[in-house]
Amino acid sequence: MSDDFHDELNKDQSEIMGLLEPYLARMQPLPHEALNFYLKDYTPAARAELTDSAVANDLRCHTWHGLKRTFAEEPGFHFLKLKGNLEVLNIRDQLILRPKKVNSYGRHRNHASDQQYAYDNQLPIPGLPREAQRLIFGYEIDPAYSSIVRVIFRRPKGRWIAQVNEPAAEKRWTDITPAELPLHGEGRAKKRG
Repeated sequence: MSDDFHDELNKDQSEIMGLLEPYLARMQPLPHEALNFYLKDYTPAARAELTDSAVANDLRCHTWHGLKRTFAEEPGFHFLKLKGNLEVLNIRDQLILRPKKVNSYGRHRNHASDQQYAYDNQLPIPGLPREAQRLIFGYEIDPAYSSIVRVIFRRPKGRWIAQVNEPAAEKRWTDITPAELPLHGEGRAKKRG
């Protein structure tokens, strides 16, 4: 990738994370609280019967309700439920957040619906402001489902990933976007003729 492209991605990330920065200290604990609720308030028998996808869905629901409890009175925060059960937080028509479990690469797994494709690719979705940047508010869970490894914000389709640091940390977020290999043909010597 060209340096100009990386500069544009960094500018994009800095601007978006700058909009989120005043709220990060209140957002970062929410997935941790959701997991603690699951671990402490679900009975061992109930936890034993749940599949990984059921646990992931429950944690997403508890994180979503944590967002509602924390930000329902915040001016410009709108909690939306759209067709297809897409639940998102619209922040001042600038940012759209969707809580999701992510893997160590910051990627979420979903049913490959047209709506999910549109969300990840910033395509129009009825009920969402077109100009708002869509993000995944992600949380990585350890394999034993005993702790949250990290909380991230990710621009879908691999654009960038920002890890949200502990509320007491000096820096609120850190860029953890993995370096990418050059695209096919970039950085290769030309064939001699």
